[in-house]
Amino acid sequence: MQQKRGLPPGKGVRLLATPARDAPDTQGGACGARAHGAFRLRMQRSSIPDASRGSGGLPDVLEFTQDLWALVHSLDARSEWMHRTYGVTAPQRLLSRVVGLWPGCSPGEAARLLRLHPATVTRLVAGLKRLGLLHRSRDRSDARRLRLTLTARGRKVNAIRAGTVEQAVSRAFAHAGGADAAVARRFVHSLTHELFPDGRLPRGT
Repeated sequence: MQQKRGLPPGKGVRLLATPARDAPDTQGGACGARAHGAFRLRMQRSSIPDASRGSGGLPDVLEFTQDLWALVHSLDARSEWMHRTYGVTAPQRLLSRVVGLWPGCSPGEAARLLRLHPATVTRLVAGLKRLGLLHRSRDRSDARRLRLTLTARGRKVNAIRAGTVEQAVSRAFAHAGGADAAVARRFVHSLTHELFPDGRLPRGT
């Protein structure tokens, strides 16, 4: 990637996504040397020592924003790997896990649990149903309500843990420790609210 105009000489930052040689490491820790996902994300900082980060390079806010985009890329890459390997994307997998934990939940209840828009859950439900992983049925006491349950095939896929996003999150939690993980969760919730306050995008100035 070409160094962008305006960056100090020798202090450019490059994000390189290269195909991983191996499948995600399902044995080592989250900080192991093997790549996780279909792509290996490499942050290449040209001649920037750790002590200069936030001072001689990018401002702290921009460096952290860069880390966020790296996280988004990693989530997308792992989701693509899961789709090729298990047939489901990371969001579909998340919904199937919720239905597995709360069999018989409605799409609306799943949306509230996942903090997703109901229309998003509706699309995920439709995709899982087409794959034969999810069954929709009418509530016996209220025909207007749908109930979600996993099929036998869905329960089999739901039991898989190796290489999934939640496995990576679990490992990161273990490495961070309870206190740091709690702080990270509070920060993510706060940032999510700042980006999408009350489920509405900010108006342009």
